[in-house]
Amino acid sequence: MVLLLYLWPARALLPLAERVDGLTVWNVRGRWWRGEARVAAGEQALGQLAWQWVPAGLAAGELRFDWQLAGPDHALGGTVGGMLDGWALTAAGRVAATTVKPALAAYDTRLGGDFAVEGLALWTAAGKPPLVTGALHWSGGDVGYSLGDRRLAATLPAMVGRLAVVDGEPTLAVATVPGERLFEVRLAADGWVHFALTKRLLDLAGNPWPGHAADDAVVVEFAERLAFPSAVN
Repeated sequence: MVLLLYLWPARALLPLAERVDGLTVWNVRGRWWRGEARVAAGEQALGQLAWQWVPAGLAAGELRFDWQLAGPDHALGGTVGGMLDGWALTAAGRVAATTVKPALAAYDTRLGGDFAVEGLALWTAAGKPPLVTGALHWSGGDVGYSLGDRRLAATLPAMVGRLAVVDGEPTLAVATVPGERLFEVRLAADGWVHFALTKRLLDLAGNPWPGHAADDAVVVEFAERLAFPSAVN
């Protein structure tokens, strides 16, 4: 029995991957305890995923793995663990702005610079809202975007986004590195993503707010339905 378990192929883990909405796995190789595969979120190719079983997780009733995800413009790693009532994920690493280019293309927006993921942690459990913490740092850089029939460009400063669950909804609060409020992004349970932009962000982006408001006041709010971009390779 132990030998049969040892010889189980990596594809035996596919049911765990299928629990993550939008995740697609193919070209799976190796054994369940150490393997690799190609992965995508929706139709966005993410690169090569490798994993290794962490036996120490059994002491906590968890099937835990270390993982690494590598692509042309990103390198991430962390842990993922499946439990009877949910799963947990941690992540850290770097992501070039070109990685999010397909997602921004729908908004006719381009973004320079690089991202660093720091201490990202996500927990889910049956019957409970997900919990998420961590930070996303952006180095700053050139930004180009369209507003109506106008094409605008600006050079934005370094920013940091803090992830948390606010009133049961995952929220990203973004500020300049000195801590000046810029905007917030909130994912609602119905799949809509809500954006709240401050006067400070509009001023920095080269589209000053015409009215009177404090720099950190929210002056523009809108929502978009969450959708995955098309794959580029």
